[in-house]
This record gives sequence, structure tokens and C-alpha cells, in this order.
Amino acid sequence: MLKEHLKHIRCPASGDRLACDATILEGDHIIEGSLKTQSGNEYQIKNGVPDFRFSEANKDQKRSELSFGTEWKLFNREGWDEREKNERNHFFNYTRLTPSMLTNKIVFDVGCGNGRYINIVQKQNPKLIIGLDISEASYVAFENTKHMKNVLILRGNLMKPPVIKKYFDILYSIGVLHHTPAAEESFNALAKFCKINGVFSAYLYGRGNPLLYTVNNILRNRVFSKLPLIFTKIFSMALSTLMFFILRIPYLGSCISSLLNKFIYLGGYHNMFDAYSAGYTSFHSPEEVESWYHKNGFSCHIDVRQNRTALYCSGTKVSEKPGNETKRYKVTPFKEFLYSVFLNN
Repeated sequence: MLKEHLKHIRCPASGDRLACDATILEGDHIIEGSLKTQSGNEYQIKNGVPDFRFSEANKDQKRSELSFGTEWKLFNREGWDEREKNERNHFFNYTRLTPSMLTNKIVFDVGCGNGRYINIVQKQNPKLIIGLDISEASYVAFENTKHMKNVLILRGNLMKPPVIKKYFDILYSIGVLHHTPAAEESFNALAKFCKINGVFSAYLYGRGNPLLYTVNNILRNRVFSKLPLIFTKIFSMALSTLMFFILRIPYLGSCISSLLNKFIYLGGYHNMFDAYSAGYTSFHSPEEVESWYHKNGFSCHIDVRQNRTALYCSGTKVSEKPGNETKRYKVTPFKEFLYSVFLNN
């Protein structure tokens, strides 16, 4: 971390400012050292990244921390270099942001992984980007972004991030909230760090049709979450290889892929490993997520994609008070199934 970035962070336990004691420097970066409050709370800086984890994680959280650390050390340059153009399209699609919305803004990347989205955002000339990850992926992100002077990487829990409340113009979390023990509580915690007129974007898994939801739930939460990660790697590699050949069958490949994905999630090796390796995965309806935004004072839009298995969510904070929740049209499991079968979104 750069010493000049100290003013942007706070003790997650007390909210107090921090003083820095640097022991190893690399250029302008503090590689090893400690951060302390006047009240005595202390956090270590390791591999250039301040570590603000302060509470004992449960089994699912430990599994997620291990799996995402393993994932991003394995795919340390995924989304960079020759893949950057494709990653840029994904980022703006997921978040519903536009490049001009990021210029001269303070941005928070929650669950930053290897920093691939920070790379996209940084090219839009923001004032500051803070990336947070609970796993050792934070060390990968630091190595990938340390040449960027307006980027700060932190390691910590998103339930109590070490940053200032109501500080961010743009906050996004792509594929992260549904891997926390309670996605709504995580959303509520992060919403407090968004300014009035700031934007909070999130990508979440949708429930899809009941059969797909059931298979996903069993595989992710009852099978692979209980097994060593090597089994997830083998499963992901085997089925992603199968999908590679299926998609090359003339005329029928895409149809077979689409049919199979109505019953089980299949894709590329990295995406499958990401999906099946976490300690816990939850699935959500657009109506549910819309209510999270409204309860936290946001206006929002939920874009439902990929046969209702993907929710591209974006909201603008218009008030510190909860919005008036209107009576919602209930979507039954049978209707979810019909939407999945007949809607091509």
C-alpha cells in the first residue's frame, strides 16, 4: 500500500483513524508493517496488503476464503492482457455502468479477486479505487495493480470493511454476495458505504427454473462444499472439456449446450471452478433483490438474464431512509419454470 492512501481507511472495529509503522518498503509501497489505532487495535501489512480480518470465520466462510484464494492464484491473469477487451464488455454489462460514470469518482470493488475489474475501471480515470477481498487473492490483486497509483488493495470482511461510510460514488460486487453466509445482510452492510446519488451494482445468481435451482443447490452446497478442492478441479476440468467438444458439433452443439444448462450449470473451466468451489452459494429472485435496494434507500433496476439464472443489478442511492415497499407480484416456482423455458433472456 502507499502511505498516502492511509487517509482513506479506518479500523473496522472502532471506525478510528490508523497510524502506520512501515518495516519493509519497495519503492513507495509499504510491503510489511503494521497499522494501529490510538485505542490499541492493530493490523498487519503483508505482501503490500493491510489485513483487516478480525473475527473467527465459520466453516463456509473458511471454505470460500480458501477456494477463492486458490482460484485467483491459479488464474492470476484471468481477464488481463489479451482477455481485457472481453472482460471490459462483461464488466459494463454486469454493472450497467458507463465509462463516463467512473471518471474522477471514488470506487469500491468488493470481492476484487485478481484485480481484473480494477484494471477496467482504472482506465476510465477514477480518483481512487479500493479493492477488498477476504482471501489471498488480495495479494494477487496487489501484484497486478501496484503500478497504479490510484489503487489501494485491502484484505478483510465485507460485513465490516475498513473504509469510511458514505464515501463511495460507485460500489460494485460481481459474483460475491451470493457466496456469503447471508447475502441480504451483506448487501445491507455495503449499502452504508455508498454516497447519496452514488451507484451500487451487483451481479447475483438467480433461481432459474426449480429443477436447475435444485441441482445447483445440491452440487454447490451439499456435495462440493464438503469435498477437498481437488475434486472440484477434476469435475470442472472434465465437464468443461466435454462442453468444449459439444459446442463444436455442427448445428447441434449450441442446442445441446442450451438444453443441458437448463438442468445443470456447465461452462468453461474457470467459471465452473468459481461456481462450484465456494463454501456456500445462495440463489435469489429479482423481486427479492429489488426489495433489498428499496429498504436501503435506492431506486434500482434488476435485469434478468440467462434463463433467469443471472441478475444484473444496479441502483442509485436517493435517500438514507428506506423506500416505501409496494405490494409485489408473487412469482411461484411453476411460473419461474415457465419463464425459464419460454423466455430467451
